[in-house]
Amino acid sequence: MDYLKEFIKYLKYERAVSANTVSTYRVGVRQFFEILEQTDPTKITRQDLVAWRSEVIRTLDQNTAKHKHTAVRAFYRFLSTKFNIPNIAREVLPPLREIVRDPNVPSEYEIEKIVAQPDESTEQGMRDAAITALLASTGVRVSELINLDFGDIVKRKNHFEMNVPLEKGYYQRIVPFANFDNYNDIGANYFGIYWLKLLSIKYDLRAPLFFSLTENHFGKRLNRVYIFRLIRKYAKQSGFDYTKWNVHSFRHFYGTYAIANKTDVLELKELLGHHSVETTMRYVHLWQKISANVALHTSPTSNVKTKYTRAGIGQKILKKM
Repeated sequence: MDYLKEFIKYLKYERAVSANTVSTYRVGVRQFFEILEQTDPTKITRQDLVAWRSEVIRTLDQNTAKHKHTAVRAFYRFLSTKFNIPNIAREVLPPLREIVRDPNVPSEYEIEKIVAQPDESTEQGMRDAAITALLASTGVRVSELINLDFGDIVKRKNHFEMNVPLEKGYYQRIVPFANFDNYNDIGANYFGIYWLKLLSIKYDLRAPLFFSLTENHFGKRLNRVYIFRLIRKYAKQSGFDYTKWNVHSFRHFYGTYAIANKTDVLELKELLGHHSVETTMRYVHLWQKISANVALHTSPTSNVKTKYTRAGIGQKILKKM
């Protein structure tokens, strides 16, 4: 019996967890087997688990060790539920506490500068600006972003709606963004220009919203690694410490400034697709810490002043449609 293979199938098809979580758990359990030189969990003893725990704590940083523990504990819960194998991990692998650090929350100025980096005169620059604008305007996860189709973006009278595909076991949700009445809204301008471009060529509604422009992979979906590198690239061009930037930086910006704009916590929970309101509450605490240094504004991206030559053009065209 290949227990790891069955575990992965369980995660994918019964738990419907994200591809990233599946990969993390697969690697964690595989390394667990490698360290113990044993792939049959029925032959792994409590003493083996204690020895593995000691090795992981000794050789890995605390947060990485915590993730390895989580993967192995989940594996043993699965074995207990599906195969009636005793869950010895519950007894000898207590959860490790993760070091919680405040995430990087970009300022309005930093968001403005990042979005302004792509060369808007090129197709790639137009696409990349749209990506950064959508991230800041919706707080969408990278796994959700790369799975968006053109048809998942719906134009309403005064704004767009993003229909987020099912991901991470969460239900599908609708996120409104881009205020067409606001000249400065980056969602209406930078993403709006890109959306209008695709609309003008009668782009397939079922095709990827963001796709590769390279000769060998033209039309294929961008992957999470590309998006990560894209963010780092433009952060570096902006003169920021690019090692502190990732896709979640935009999500933290969206969540924190939504709280600043008096968005209800339960409403924000739905917009971000959180399971627990406790996760959303972190943005309340983050805003309390930084509120003395920033000014309130009406929405996460509505007052981020644009320096694009196209500033306001997307808003004007969309408003007339």
